[in-house]
Amino acid sequence: MVDYACGYGDSLKLWIDEFRVARVVGVEPDPSVTAVIRARIDEWGMADRIRVVTARAEDLAPSDAARDVTAVVCVDAAYHFDTRRDWLTRTVQGLPAHGRLAISDLEICARGSRLWRTDVLARVIRMPSANLQTAEDVERTLTEAGAHIVWSETAGEAVLDGFAAHATGSGMPFTVTRGLIKLARRGRLVDYRIIGAERQA
Repeated sequence: MVDYACGYGDSLKLWIDEFRVARVVGVEPDPSVTAVIRARIDEWGMADRIRVVTARAEDLAPSDAARDVTAVVCVDAAYHFDTRRDWLTRTVQGLPAHGRLAISDLEICARGSRLWRTDVLARVIRMPSANLQTAEDVERTLTEAGAHIVWSETAGEAVLDGFAAHATGSGMPFTVTRGLIKLARRGRLVDYRIIGAERQA
């Protein structure tokens, strides 16, 4: 498995402990973060099962990260990539037949797509404006790249509302984001979605 934008590596351990993944490769662009991950892997005693690569997700195909890759995950990060569409296309095409891809990602709801396709929202949450897409946009990209959508479901109430509640007590850095999330959720303009897909034979 390849875990793109794995942060400080908690998910890498989770895949092994809870989901019995044999081996996992974490991809993270910040060298100071990957140094922390490597130290944590040693503490966990999992150096034989977990490896981390310092690279941007956009620059590393699944097969370059792990020669025998069969699955790719990306949790809460693909909307930051430059661009999500290009990354998804390269990732699906870099998987073997029946290879799996799962992402959890921010989406723009269909009724709010025209209103929120602006550089303002993109700048505030630090994402390329090209990534302000609906679930249908993302699913179309996956299908055109050669994947079959296995599941696609919203998770906004659990994720966005929970994040807004967390941000409430987290001080100024989250003030604008918290306000945007609450406003957007009230108008059903943004949501959070989990999508699973499989590369067709």
